[in-house]
Amino acid sequence: MIVSSNNPLKRTLDAVALRLEDAFPTQVPFTYTYPPWVLTVAGTLAITYLVHYRDTKPYRIALWPIAFGSAWWALLTIDLGGWSTTAVNIVTVIVHSMTCSTRWAFADDPPAYHPLPRRPPLDFIRRTTAFKSLDLFLNEFRLLSIAPYSPPLKRSAYGWFPHVLYHTGLFVFHLIVFDLATYPLFHLDPEGLGYPFGRTTDYHARVDALARRFGVPQAVVRAGLTINVGCGVYAAMGLTAHMFASMAMVTGLWCGEELPGTMNKPFLATSLSEFWGRRYHQRLRHWLLLVTSPFRRLPSYLLVPLIFLASGLYHIFIHYPFHHRLALYPNLAMFAGAGLGNVLERLFLRLTGRRVGGWYGRIWTWTWLAIVSQPLVESWYELNIIGQYRWDLSKDPTGSVAHWLAYAFGIAPRPVKP
Repeated sequence: MIVSSNNPLKRTLDAVALRLEDAFPTQVPFTYTYPPWVLTVAGTLAITYLVHYRDTKPYRIALWPIAFGSAWWALLTIDLGGWSTTAVNIVTVIVHSMTCSTRWAFADDPPAYHPLPRRPPLDFIRRTTAFKSLDLFLNEFRLLSIAPYSPPLKRSAYGWFPHVLYHTGLFVFHLIVFDLATYPLFHLDPEGLGYPFGRTTDYHARVDALARRFGVPQAVVRAGLTINVGCGVYAAMGLTAHMFASMAMVTGLWCGEELPGTMNKPFLATSLSEFWGRRYHQRLRHWLLLVTSPFRRLPSYLLVPLIFLASGLYHIFIHYPFHHRLALYPNLAMFAGAGLGNVLERLFLRLTGRRVGGWYGRIWTWTWLAIVSQPLVESWYELNIIGQYRWDLSKDPTGSVAHWLAYAFGIAPRPVKP
C-alpha cells in the first residue's frame, strides 16, 4: 500500500491501515484454518437449530462467542491466494456466520415463518428442524418469508421446472456478460491492470500508459475503467446469485419464489435513493440494520451516512483475505460519499417538495456515483481485484466466449487448455 499522497485524510487512513495490518495475525493457507472455520459453521448451525426451541437463549448466547470469534479469526488469518470462485464462497460463509449467529443467538423467540406460496418437491425434508437450521443460515442476507423481516411471498405463475430453466438461463447469460465485460482489459493490459493472478499495480502509471497508447486523454481511460468496474460487479453479482439459485432449485428443497434475482436493473435508477434502496442488491439490508440498530433513534441525516459507513467497513474486511490490505480510505470515502448523496436528496425534497427523478435525476445519480467511486476504483485496480475477476477464465481460456470471439476476429491467439 502506498502511503504517500497529497490528501492528508488518505495519508492518515493509509498509515492507520498499515499499523493494523502489522498487528493482525499472520495469514496462512485455507487448509490451516480448518479449525476456526469449522467452529464458525458448526457454532452458527447449532445456534440456528436451537433458536427453533423456546427457552434456549442462554445456550445460544453461550455458543455465540465461539461462532462469532472463530469467524473473525478465520477472516483475519485465512490466505485465499486470489479472487477465485471458491475463495469468494469461503468468505461468504464466514460473513454469513457472523451476522446469522449474532441475530439468532440473542433472539427472544423462534423465527416466525410465513407459509410458502407452493410446496417444493421434497417438502417433507423442509419440515425438519435440521433443514430449517440450514435454511436460516443460507437465508441470512435476504431473510425471505420470515416475519417481521419480509412479507409473505407471492405465488408465481410458473412452477418448479420453469424456475430451474429461468435461473440456469440467467446464470449462462450473466456468465457471458461477465466474460465479455472483463476480457477487454485482460486483452489490452494483461501484465498490468488486467493481470488475472494477483499482484499490486501502479494505477496512475498504467492509466497514463493506456492513454498514450491509444492517444486519448487520461479522463477517457478513467471513465472506461470505471464503467468496466460497474459492469464487472453487476455481472458477477448476477452470475453467483443465479448459479446458487439453480443449484438450490435442482435439489428440490426450495421453491422458485424463494430465490429472486439479486439486481433490479440498477442502470435504470433515476436517484441515489432508488439506486441503493431498490435497484442495487439488497443482500446487506438486514445486516446493516442489525449492526446500526443501537443508533436507530438518530435523525436520518446522521443515521443514513452511518449505515453507509458500516457498509464501507463490511467491504473492507470481506476483501482483506484476498489481498491482505485494509483499504480504509477508498471504501470509507466511497460509502461516505454515497451516504452524503442520499442526504442531499432528502434535503432537496425538504426544500423543494419534489423528489429527484427523470433524466436530470439519472444524470445526477451516475455523475455522483462516478465521482465518489474513484478512490475505490483506483484501489480495486491497484490491488488487482478487477484483474482477478478473470482468475478462473484465464486458467482455462477455452471456456471464454470473449476469447473465442477475439480469436475469430484475429485479435487474439486461439484459446488452448493450459
